[in-house]
Amino acid sequence: MTLSTRLLMCSAPPPFSGVLDTLGTSPLAAYSLRRLTGKYFGPAIQVIRSSDSAARNIGFTAAGDLDVNGLLSFTGPNDGRVAVFYDQSGNGLNMAQSLTARQPFIVNAGVLNTDGTGSSLAGILSTATVSSLQFLIASQAMLVIPQPFTRNSVNCMPSGIKAAPFPVLGATSNASVLALNVSNLHYQMYDYSSGLTSSNSVSLNTANSVFEIYNAVASSIIVNGITTTGALGTDTPGLVEIGALTQAAGVAVIHSEILQFTGILASADLNLLYANQRSYWGTP
Repeated sequence: MTLSTRLLMCSAPPPFSGVLDTLGTSPLAAYSLRRLTGKYFGPAIQVIRSSDSAARNIGFTAAGDLDVNGLLSFTGPNDGRVAVFYDQSGNGLNMAQSLTARQPFIVNAGVLNTDGTGSSLAGILSTATVSSLQFLIASQAMLVIPQPFTRNSVNCMPSGIKAAPFPVLGATSNASVLALNVSNLHYQMYDYSSGLTSSNSVSLNTANSVFEIYNAVASSIIVNGITTTGALGTDTPGLVEIGALTQAAGVAVIHSEILQFTGILASADLNLLYANQRSYWGTP
């Protein structure tokens, strides 16, 4: 072995390790604007540029952050819409939207959407008007998940919203059940027949870490580390969608991360994931 070869081996960076590599449970689906595992080598998102409808996959930096420089270089002063949010779990359950008008934004007129006021971290902004809904949807057939299961998301509610958005939608019916009660700023779990509302309120323009644990008569919602328990029944949500999924004008939601697990996430994994999201995304 030559000296140059030995020096190259010594200077090689350590393999990447993400938060999913530290958990005892692997997710069914994992979407994020950061790299979540050293086992994933694909892009984070596919972005469509408004000036010419060109598409480009945007990946991660060596540190695992979204390649924001590459993203903004691609979009220039134009808008950038997200057509695909890639699944990092290895199960190929990408969320996608083929209709341009319904693709949510990650860049508006050359400016990056972030996960909260004062943050430099990216967020996917879905909005709704009386005539247009912006959302991404995963494969319905592969995301019919029996209870019990756990879902986690990092999302932000912009100020000025007029009605309640769905941070993560669990099914296609019962759209009257709102995931955020804007009158008092409490999250509410979505299900077919009843709602479970968090005991703690949240602030607008700030990223929040939300865990939904569907377990029939012993369900719970954990918002920024505070747990509320209750009964939701045995109905099973059918698919995973993100975005503002109502035709009320002025609705908006920003997403940065969504993790879908089968079964109830172990307390050690839940605590580790929450602490990691607080550290990375700046959630309370």
